[in-house]
Amino acid sequence: MSDTFTPQVNGVTTVLQRMVAALGHAGHHTAMVAPEYPGQQPGPRAHELRVPSVAFPPYPAIRLSLPAHRRVARFLDAFAPDLVHVATEGPLGLVGRRYALRHGVPLVTSYHTHFPRYCRDYGVPVLEPAVWKWVAWFHRPAVMTHVPGSEALESLREHGVKATLWGRGVDTQKFHHRHRDPALRKRLGAADDEALVLHVGRLAAEKNLDVLVRAFAIAHEALGSRARFVIAGEGPGARTIADQLPFAIRLGFLDPARLSALYASADLVVLGAPVPACYEGRVLAEAFETVEPAVLSA
Repeated sequence: MSDTFTPQVNGVTTVLQRMVAALGHAGHHTAMVAPEYPGQQPGPRAHELRVPSVAFPPYPAIRLSLPAHRRVARFLDAFAPDLVHVATEGPLGLVGRRYALRHGVPLVTSYHTHFPRYCRDYGVPVLEPAVWKWVAWFHRPAVMTHVPGSEALESLREHGVKATLWGRGVDTQKFHHRHRDPALRKRLGAADDEALVLHVGRLAAEKNLDVLVRAFAIAHEALGSRARFVIAGEGPGARTIADQLPFAIRLGFLDPARLSALYASADLVVLGAPVPACYEGRVLAEAFETVEPAVLSA
């Protein structure tokens, strides 16, 4: 059960697709309940139920599924699951949670988005205690809640949630240095003796964009033309990036298939982190100093 799935591209859908594929290879049968998206190809798929949805006004990419308790219950009754895995805390997540508890089916949840911290990121910290009550209420009945990071893991445990760290892996065939593309580097303006730094991700406040902006600005001032900055991704913070980092090349949203060459062609990949911008910017500048020109053409 998930409030986001294909064709939308994000971390949740990527993880769910890999899970479904891995379970299938292991001989297990899975069923998916997810929102219906505009323009989606019609026609039912085996063991998949799509529920009508509407756009969430502040963030249209997010879909809010309409109430469908009976329809989902009939679908799950026919599938007869051994357990229900709820991936999101939205409307469909609530439906899945309710079904599992009412039918005595083990409930497993995953915690992809650290919503309480969003309250601070979006300037409403006063709401954080209320959001924590919601998150704890939602996940406590689960026999296990899978969490991708140690910070969220400890926070959930402090609020009485049975959580475990859910490791991540990398497809080493798809993401490999052999996909490095000198022609792509040239199109991005990076000469052989220049470093290319890359940031990929959704451009939103909760991704610590303020730190990214200030760190890139500090590094750019220190390094000048010795480095090229590239940002791939879309989101509500795209305008901020354009206004405050005019020197950065903005690629917008890229299909996952195009990311392999982009990652391999970069010399440094920078991910957001909750640290002081002056520190991260200094680290970036120092890191660029260690890049050997010979490496750039390897």
